[in-house]
Amino acid sequence: MVSEINSATSSNAAAVAALESRVLKTNAQQAVTTPAIPSSKEGIDLTNLASRLRDLTQSVADQPIVDKQLVTEFQKAVNDGTYRVDPPAIADKLASFEALLTTGPSQR
Repeated sequence: MVSEINSATSSNAAAVAALESRVLKTNAQQAVTTPAIPSSKEGIDLTNLASRLRDLTQSVADQPIVDKQLVTEFQKAVNDGTYRVDPPAIADKLASFEALLTTGPSQR
């Protein structure tokens, strides 16, 4: 469809008005659905939070799984014969653990 620019007919004016209305409507919808761009402060806070989380994760990963000093002390006590077993205490702990497995944690 070819329209001559110089001729100002009512159909051309109506077409332009309809097109303008659609463009304005589309722009209004995009303004509503487009999320706001975060300010630079928000970006910095998120970056700092991510950096702190990374550092904390690394510090936890750097912790030894086994306390070597405690293991050494335990081995020494066993080898020396100074390590004493307390059967009633062990029985109580086992009974508590079994109760925990069957009934779940107690409500406080």
